[in-house]
Amino acid sequence: MMEKIGLIIVCISVIVALSSQISLYKQKKYIEQIVEDINHFLLYPEEIKEESLKEGYLSNLMNQIVKLESQILYNRKMSEKKEKQVNCFIENMAHQMKTSITAIQIRLDTAFDLCADSQEKKMLIKSQECLNRLTNEVERLLIASQLAAGKVFMVYEKINIETILSNCMERLRVLAEKRNVKLILSGKILNEYFGDEFWLTQAFENVIKNAIEHTAEGSNVQVSLFLQGSCINIQIEDEGEGIPDEELPFLFERFCRGNGMKKGYGIGLSMAKDIIQSHHGTINVGNRESGGTRFLISLPILNGAEAYNNVRNTESVL
Repeated sequence: MMEKIGLIIVCISVIVALSSQISLYKQKKYIEQIVEDINHFLLYPEEIKEESLKEGYLSNLMNQIVKLESQILYNRKMSEKKEKQVNCFIENMAHQMKTSITAIQIRLDTAFDLCADSQEKKMLIKSQECLNRLTNEVERLLIASQLAAGKVFMVYEKINIETILSNCMERLRVLAEKRNVKLILSGKILNEYFGDEFWLTQAFENVIKNAIEHTAEGSNVQVSLFLQGSCINIQIEDEGEGIPDEELPFLFERFCRGNGMKKGYGIGLSMAKDIIQSHHGTINVGNRESGGTRFLISLPILNGAEAYNNVRNTESVL
């Protein structure tokens, strides 16, 4: 019953997210057309006829620029508003579900203690396992919405990125072995890095786990660590079928699973993006020419928590 409720919540959230994406897509196409017209006018003035340069044409161009600016500001406000609404809905439902789950857990524990039949106890254990899985999914939904809303604050301490990646891959090795996938870690970084070890671990695991699940069986997942300028880069490559080009722009959106995603609710990559952005970094994805997908995480090297706070204050002003 609770699993059905969880599925209903996810379906509602997906519908809200999809309708929002369709609206934003149409607005994006409209803006792109205006930008294209303006760029063409500015880059190829020789193609503009002399009569087109009269006051009417130039006034129309100025109106288009003003309209473009207004549309961009409107899209940003609407996107922020819808994001807040989705976060609020998910948080409220997750809290309500946690209350019911706790009550069911107490009753299952009581029933287990009172039960004398071994077969019935086995059934109760199975029920507890199902309830634990549902609890974990509800927690993931709640954490995802809190991360997106900026309610989770990072604790920036001196950490070793190579060690974190190594530990992540060790924990995921069981999953990789099930699919006969070989995990390879290469590269070394000597520079000090300040970040939140717990949350960066979650981000790295989500991306590497995604690569393991979507690479070809019997293939490799290559994780490369290297320094580029003042940023630490982590590259995760798989040897799967890749991602359709039309799905790439939406891959980090919550509840986006794509046609090739086999399981999950489409939360992991969205969480990874929010965590990376909380470290003022970026995460990008693309397809490899030889086949498969390449994720690139770039983390700027900032010296201590104070540096992060300074960047955050600067961004808030902008």
